[in-house]
Amino acid sequence: MRVENMRLPKYACGVATGGTAWFAGVSAVIWYPLAHLYAYHSALGHLPPFLDRAFGAYAVLGVLVLGLAHAFTSRRRMPAQSSRMVVGFALFVAVTASWSLVHFMFGEGVRGSRDLLLYNGRILLNYCFLFLVGFYLRPERWRALFLVGFVALATNAVVYTRWDRMMVDLRGVIDARYAGIYLSLSATALFASLFTWAAVRRPALRAAVLIGTLPVLFLMGGRADLAAFVLVFPVALWLTLSGSGRAVVYISLAALAGIVVSLGIEALHMSRHAQFLSLGEMTSLIARTDLLETGMERIAMSPLLGDYGGTLIVYGSIGSYIHNMLSVWQSFGLLPFVIYAWLLGCSALASIGLLFHRGRRMSREAQLAVVLCLVAVIQVFVAKSFGWAEVALAWGAMAGVMSRRLPPSLSPVPSTVDRLRLA
Repeated sequence: MRVENMRLPKYACGVATGGTAWFAGVSAVIWYPLAHLYAYHSALGHLPPFLDRAFGAYAVLGVLVLGLAHAFTSRRRMPAQSSRMVVGFALFVAVTASWSLVHFMFGEGVRGSRDLLLYNGRILLNYCFLFLVGFYLRPERWRALFLVGFVALATNAVVYTRWDRMMVDLRGVIDARYAGIYLSLSATALFASLFTWAAVRRPALRAAVLIGTLPVLFLMGGRADLAAFVLVFPVALWLTLSGSGRAVVYISLAALAGIVVSLGIEALHMSRHAQFLSLGEMTSLIARTDLLETGMERIAMSPLLGDYGGTLIVYGSIGSYIHNMLSVWQSFGLLPFVIYAWLLGCSALASIGLLFHRGRRMSREAQLAVVLCLVAVIQVFVAKSFGWAEVALAWGAMAGVMSRRLPPSLSPVPSTVDRLRLA
C-alpha cells in the first residue's frame, strides 16, 4: 500500500518530541510513585503537608506545557482513530465545563454552588493533565526511576503494614479528611506498578513486577483496584512471558495460595478483601447500591439534562455519585455521557484490536496502553465515578499509540480494503 496516496484526516497536532516525552515522564513519576509516598507520610504526620497545593499547580503547568506543545510544535496529520479520540475528549471537557459554568452563573441554591464548580473544575483539570501525560508518555525512557519508585512504595507497604489486619497502617492519620486515603494509595500503587512493568526490559523482571503488585495492592486495601488488576493480570502476563514462563508463574501462585489457605492465616479473614467471600455483608457494596438506586431515580426525573448538584440536595455532599460511569449522566446529562461512553468504547475496541492483530509483537508502550484501557473499562463499569480521572490517562495513552501508527495498514483493526490489498 502506497502511504503517499493515503487520504489523512484534516486534524493535525504536535508529534511527541524529546521535550514533551521528558515532561510526561517526569509528570508520571511525580503523580504516582512520588505522590504515593508523599500522601501516606503526610497523612500520618511524618512529613508536613507542604505539597498539597503544589500537585494542583503542577497539573495546571502540565496542561499548559503539554497542551501548547500538542497544538503548536512539529505539526503533522494524525491517523483518524487518534484524531477522533482527541477531538472527542476535547468535546467532553468543553461540554462538562460549560455545563458547570452555566449552573454556577444561573443555577439556584446548591446547584449554583462555588464549591461544586471548583470540585468539577479540579476533576476536569486532572482529566486534561492525565490525558496529555498518557498521550506523550514513553515509560521505557524512565525505567530506572519507575523501578526505584515501585521498590520504594512496595517496601513502604511492607514496613508500614498493620499485619493483624493485613492492610497498610492508617491508625496514625492526623486529619479526618484523610480517612479514605487508602483509596488514593491503592490507585497510585496500581498505576505506578503498570508504568514500571511497561518500562523495564527483561521479561523476568517485568513478570516480577506484576507478581509483586498483587501483595502490594492487597495491603493497600482498595478492593476495586485489586479486582481490576487480577482481571487484567493474565493479559499482562501473556504479553510478558512465553507459554512455559506463564505456566511456571501460575503454578507458583496456585501453590502459594494453597499454602496460605491450608495454614488458615487468621489475619486474612480480618482484611477488607475477605468481604469478597460474603458480598451480602460488604458495607461498601450496600452503600453503592443505595447510591445507584437513588441516582437512577434522579436521572429518570431529568434524563436529558441530568441531575447536576443532586448529590448535595439528597446527601448534603458533593461526591456521593453513582459509583460507575452512569455518574457522568447523573452529573451532566445525556450528551456528556454518550461522549464518555464513546471514548470508552473506542479505547476498548482499539485494545482488543491490538491484542488480536499485534499480540506480543506490540511495543511496551502499546502494551501499557492496552492494559490501562482494560483496567479503565473494568473500573468505570463497576466501581469508579466521574471523579476518577485515570480513565483519561488510558484514553490519552491509546490516542498517543494510535497517533504513531500512521499507515492504515498498521491500524489496530485493518480495514476491509487493507485486508484485500495485503492478501
